[in-house]
Amino acid sequence: MKSKTSITITILMYLVLATLTLLCVHLVLQFINITYFSEQPGNFHELTNRFDFDDEASIPTWFSQLLFLILASLAGVTAYIERKKKKSYWVWLTIAIVATLGSIDEVSTVHESGLQGIHLIFFDENTPTLLANAWIVILPVVLTFCVIFAFRASKVLPQKTLKLFILAVGIYLTGAVGVDIVTSSVTIESLYVKHGLLVALEEAMELIGLSLAIYTTAEYLRANYANKFKGIKKQLRQ
Repeated sequence: MKSKTSITITILMYLVLATLTLLCVHLVLQFINITYFSEQPGNFHELTNRFDFDDEASIPTWFSQLLFLILASLAGVTAYIERKKKKSYWVWLTIAIVATLGSIDEVSTVHESGLQGIHLIFFDENTPTLLANAWIVILPVVLTFCVIFAFRASKVLPQKTLKLFILAVGIYLTGAVGVDIVTSSVTIESLYVKHGLLVALEEAMELIGLSLAIYTTAEYLRANYANKFKGIKKQLRQ
């Protein structure tokens, strides 16, 4: 008899499938828009923008914001359930706050304005390079926060949960920081490679990282509090 796939695995599969679908649509539309329409303004250009991973007013941006909100909600629920466990409460509350800020940033683009400001302060108006890049200034701070958080989380979270979170953050940062540095610093003549492939790689890694974080949080809730939720469900039916 085949074992039933858990709901958390199913959620992860659907989120990854949605990401891959958006990725394919982005790549196809970008290829047609750049190759055949030379990015000229028009109906097709506007359609391309709606599925452009690099456009703030697009479906991929909305999807990313949604993933942040789902993660924030799940982490918030977990924090509430574990509010009497001080150490784990603060771990989940931190995740909820960071995810909420990430969701806000998706539509407000605060981090982009911040990166531009930091670049002007440290590197003036020079063209970004691999070393003269605002991320080089910010990345040590981000990594320090992640290491401290991981150390504290290791004392209260199961090893499986902690490892999955580290993997999720690693995938997200590789896209958000690593690929972004290459895209902004390296001279690439092909518009499709820069605006199509590299942008797709960056944003897809961010979405997969978020999807994995959602799965990790949902799986933690399922593994530890499934009976609690079943009890609530029974009470609601009465």
